[in-house]
Amino acid sequence: VITGFCNKAHDGYLGHALLGRWVNLGALTTNSDLKNTYGHVRVELGGGPVDTGRLKVGCFLGDYVRTGIGTLL
Repeated sequence: VITGFCNKAHDGYLGHALLGRWVNLGALTTNSDLKNTYGHVRVELGGGPVDTGRLKVGCFLGDYVRTGIGTLL
């Protein structure tokens, strides 16, 4: 999900991710969305880890995040 005013103008993988507003991703910024164990991905939310029930979950970037060239997420 890419919200308003985001910029990803260059190569790089961005799968199963959530980008806040005004995010700017540098060239070759890459997002890993698959866990090495091929198990369900868990995320930390408030009171502790929550099982998403999904094998692929990408990054969550808040508003105004900027990455440099070649960033690995």
